[in-house]
Amino acid sequence: MRKIILLFILVCFSLIADENNVNVTQDLQQNLVYARYEQKPQRVYVNQIFQVKIKLIVAIKNFDKIITSFSDAKSCQVLNPDNSWKWYNDNIYYNTFYYKALSKDAIFPTVNISVSQNDKIISSFAITPIKSKIIKLQNNPLFSKVVAKELKIIKSKTTKFNDKSNIIVLEIDGSYANLRDFNMSNVVKNGIDSYNINLPEIKIFYFAIIPQDMKTFDFTYFNTTTNSFDKLSIPIELNNENISTQLELNPKNSKLSLYKNVILAVVAFVFFIIFLFRKKIIYIIVTIIIIVYLFIFYNPFDNIVLNKNTKIRILPTYNSTIFYITDRKIVAEKLNSVKDYIKVQLPNGKIGWIKKQSYKE
Repeated sequence: MRKIILLFILVCFSLIADENNVNVTQDLQQNLVYARYEQKPQRVYVNQIFQVKIKLIVAIKNFDKIITSFSDAKSCQVLNPDNSWKWYNDNIYYNTFYYKALSKDAIFPTVNISVSQNDKIISSFAITPIKSKIIKLQNNPLFSKVVAKELKIIKSKTTKFNDKSNIIVLEIDGSYANLRDFNMSNVVKNGIDSYNINLPEIKIFYFAIIPQDMKTFDFTYFNTTTNSFDKLSIPIELNNENISTQLELNPKNSKLSLYKNVILAVVAFVFFIIFLFRKKIIYIIVTIIIIVYLFIFYNPFDNIVLNKNTKIRILPTYNSTIFYITDRKIVAEKLNSVKDYIKVQLPNGKIGWIKKQSYKE
């Protein structure tokens, strides 16, 4: 009888020990991942792009991948949510995420981190949202809506757009800059034609259609290094060359071309008179060549019919800004072509690019 009681007690202790071991294992498994913020800002500005650096410790030797997700955010963008974790040493990893607060009431996300093995989550950890003061900047007519650590104008070029307006194109580089928000209220039309992002760096090609009497293109941006507004002023220097192969003046309206063609016409007339007196074939050949050239240059039949809903672009690229869409079939003058695009002059004098399949001869 005593042996039976002792055996029962041993079995009970064994079951309790096994249960405790399971609980310990589960508790340990839930604490195999730990993360914390290594770098976070104390204050940010609305629409500012800033970084949050996270340190991760994974106390697991064999795992397949680290999974990151963001939850419970409000008026906040995580610009690189799929950014990969970088191994540092031993079981330590780092990652840098870029946030953008869209309003003063923005709530930053909870960062959820999990590790998986054989496509099964084996441990997880969640970091509470950062608590940064969010400041909304006061607007003014010259503010470009850009907040940046650094901003540089790489190139600028201005050319004629129509009889009343010019177009300026700026190549702008920025660091920690929301350059895609660049917008001015004191111009006829403006926008981002193209951009290239490699966080925290960004490059944009910005265009603005401006009045012909504008002498300088002025704007401000908020400099987060100095915590102040910086003003930039770009002189308006009209250039007859292409803007990225786009908006040079219509060569048929160019004064230089006009003078050159008048001279050619005079030369053709002189050679024709000489031919009448000397009867040498070379003079009439030269006269015919000049006449053919002038006919091609001023070809009155070099018009095309644009289909309804044809998109007129600023530049000959697919992502270029569309500044006009035809509401009916219209006749336009064909000026030039680049690959899949044709430059046209509309009846209202504006010049732009269309895709080749958008017209009829």
